[in-house]
Amino acid sequence: MPRQDLVGKRFGRLEVVAFSHGRYWRCLCSCGTPCVVRATNLVSQHVRSCGCLRREVTAARRTTHGHARGGRVIPEFFVWNTMLQRCLNKKNARYKDYGGRGIIVTKRWMKFENFLADMRRRPSPAHSIDRKNNDKGYYKRNCRWATRSQQQLNTRRQSRKLEKAA
Repeated sequence: MPRQDLVGKRFGRLEVVAFSHGRYWRCLCSCGTPCVVRATNLVSQHVRSCGCLRREVTAARRTTHGHARGGRVIPEFFVWNTMLQRCLNKKNARYKDYGGRGIIVTKRWMKFENFLADMRRRPSPAHSIDRKNNDKGYYKRNCRWATRSQQQLNTRRQSRKLEKAA
């Protein structure tokens, strides 16, 4: 059976540029990556790119807030996630100090986009989230980005020492 000439034809993001061997064709993806694909996979549209399409679709599916680049999320996402875990996850080692004693997260901050809109990006890697009043929950007016030294001046432990000394 004669081989069908596929040179010059486009299948998804792949353009066939030459015959390779057996049933395989050399293709050039629209992203610029060359690849070799079996003819039946091209014709059936089973293969439509060099793999870049799958990576793009996966990244789009996993990214809802638009703040991930190259599969990595911004540091504020980890701060947000850790905050939620401390307050909501009873299996979290720190739950007893947060959710277990009534520290809550405002409903608005259940979505990362809202947390980021209210808190904005942290000023530097040395900053982490801090509650101004440690007996109140996580919400915009009670939270700030603070350095370790600022946070050490604002702890329950520090408050107890001051009370005993007085």
